[in-house]
This record gives sequence, C-alpha cells and structure tokens, in this order.
Amino acid sequence: MAQRLLIGDVTALTGIASGRIRHYEKIGLLRAEHLSNGYRVFDVEQVLELMRIDLMRSLGVGINDIHRLLDGGQTTLADLLDEHRTLLVRQRGRLDQLIAAIDESRAAVAVADAVDVNEHILRRLATRHRDSIGVIGRLTAPLAAPVTAMFADVFDEWKLPVPALFGQMALPPAASTLLAQLAETPGRQVLFDRLRKLAGDVVALGENNSAAIELARTWIDEQVADPLPGDVVSALRGVQPSLAHDPVIVQGFRTWAGSINPAAPHFLDEIAAETARRGLDAVSVIVLPVVAL
Repeated sequence: MAQRLLIGDVTALTGIASGRIRHYEKIGLLRAEHLSNGYRVFDVEQVLELMRIDLMRSLGVGINDIHRLLDGGQTTLADLLDEHRTLLVRQRGRLDQLIAAIDESRAAVAVADAVDVNEHILRRLATRHRDSIGVIGRLTAPLAAPVTAMFADVFDEWKLPVPALFGQMALPPAASTLLAQLAETPGRQVLFDRLRKLAGDVVALGENNSAAIELARTWIDEQVADPLPGDVVSALRGVQPSLAHDPVIVQGFRTWAGSINPAAPHFLDEIAAETARRGLDAVSVIVLPVVAL
C-alpha cells in the first residue's frame, strides 16, 4: 500500500501551512482523499503536486493559469512561465514608474513653500502618475512613454489654476488615439499655441459671464477665418464621432473648466450652442473647417 500522510505530516515535510493546503483543495488545484473520520490523507504524488502548485504561487502565477497547466491542455510549463515573465516585466516597469513619481514629488518639496508642501506633493503626484498628461487628465488607453512625457511637458507649461486631482480625470480611449496621431503631426504646434492662448483668455474671464459668451463667439470666428493645418484637422475628424457625446468630454470637461473660474463653463456652453446654430463640427472647443460640397 502506498504511503499516505495526514495534513499535519504534509505541513511538517513541506512547510506549507495546513490552511493553505485546504485552500488549494477547495479551489480545485489539489486532490486529497478523505477518510471515514474526516481526516485528509495525501500520497507522495499528491504531496509533490502540492509543492509544484505552491512553487508556482510563490512566483506569482495566478490560480487560473495553474488550472490551465494542471488540466493537461495545450499549455506547457515553459509557455506558462514565458507568459508570466512578460507580465512580471510589465509590472516591474509600472513599479519603476511609481517609484519615479514618488521620488520626483519628494524632490520637488525642496522648492515648495513650507506651508504648501502637502498640496505641492499631491500636485506632482497627480500629474506624474497613472498615465496622467498633466492637469488635462489621465489616459485610459496609455501612449508610448516618450509621447506621454511630451504631452505632460506641453500641458505642464500652461500652469492652469486647476486642482491637481483633475489630472486624474479619466480621458476616453479616443483621446489617446487623437494624441498619438497629433504626436506625428507637424501642425500640432499651431493647435497647441492657439489652445494655450485660449486657456489664458478663459482664466482672465473670472466671473464675467457676458465676456465668456463674447469670447466664445470670437474664438469660433477666428477658427473659421483661419482653419487649423490640414493634418491636424484630419486627426480631429477621425475621433470627432467618438468624442462628440462622450460624457468626459461633454460634462467632465465642463466640470474641469468650472474649477478654473465660474465663467468658464458658460464659455463651453456658448461654444456648443453657437457651433450648433452655425452648423459647424467641433471637437470640444476646436472648430473644424466647413467641408466644401
């Protein structure tokens, strides 16, 4: 008769706690024979299987992946480890990014006003973490690291008086698509220069709602008279249907604007109303040129 071991003996031999052994059995990774008195017993092969399972778990391999391996399908141990290594490398990159964000925020304390240290740290973290591109928001579909860094630098220069945590507003995937295309677009600087000037004009509105309405109409007139470069317009038209009714762009951006000053949402409302009256296509505040028939 093959030697059979009680769970206490298995724990003593392997160092694997009895609670963990029971958990592996409960989730179907491990089989055990149950005697009439309720005791679990394991043969040598089951103990070896237990040790393989626990080794995989110590490497961070997921339960579902171990199931795939044990079920005897197409997945080999080598395949599983290759997949898991790729995941670990991705996680390591993410950890490096987190460490860099913390280091940068702590280093920035040296130049912060002593009274405002906590806010300064939060601002640096909020705009250097979770694929944020500054106070504009966080990308739910991340870009390549150099492209993300480029946009973070661009928007960081705007120095908008927006609460730092708006840097974590989750932008829709179409926003990432647009930014990726703009990164390869020579005309993007024209767009960014215009938007940066507009941001300054909106900040200057304060609580003047009538001035916000006038600024919106002037802004539209200027864009119609002097359209953006064709390569930029092409990129904008590609995402316009996806962004036109997106709640982050429609409502989230309005809330973001309201954090700048009370008149800013009125500016956005007038942009939407006036472009609709004129039959113009727009991506948020960016007006697209009329297509000749």
